[in-house]
Amino acid sequence: MAQFGGNGFNKSHSAAYALLAYQTAYLKTHYPVEYFSALMTSESGDTDKIIRYIGYCRRRGSRSSRRT
Repeated sequence: MAQFGGNGFNKSHSAAYALLAYQTAYLKTHYPVEYFSALMTSESGDTDKIIRYIGYCRRRGSRSSRRT
């Protein structure tokens, strides 16, 4: 058990973070409008981040930044 505490804990967490990073990159690439809509909703209290995300969407030419 002590051996697992030395390396196993770190390896299991790094595997979980790698999976999360892969899923995030997949969603950002294949579903950018939905991804940034969810991201902006989760950061709705921080206008600086919202402005930064909108700027990123505009530079990418994403539909999420266009007015309808």
